[in-house]
Amino acid sequence: MSTESTEFLSCRLTETERIERARATTDLLKSYEEKEALQKEHAKRVSEELKGLRAKMVEAGRASREGHEERWVPVDEKPNIERMKMESYRRDTGELLRTRKMTDDEIERHVQMRLVD
Repeated sequence: MSTESTEFLSCRLTETERIERARATTDLLKSYEEKEALQKEHAKRVSEELKGLRAKMVEAGRASREGHEERWVPVDEKPNIERMKMESYRRDTGELLRTRKMTDDEIERHVQMRLVD
């Protein structure tokens, strides 16, 4: 009694089969290159996201350790006519941040405002 089975063996291709395999190879190469490009794009995007997360993590850790952080705070610049200076104050604390010499235009504008008042 004989049994039938199949085995994975080498077979000589016909010319038509060779052309079909060449076309398949070209199609597969194109698909491979497209997927590879997508993978690189995705890897770059994920890498950038990781960099951003790491920077935020480092900053949050530093702020929690040191008890302070830098952030945008409203600041008012006010003239001090007696000293001929412009003074910048934090709105949240009222702290004087800096002073600078008034420009000629600022001096003229404030002198005119005093004349009108």
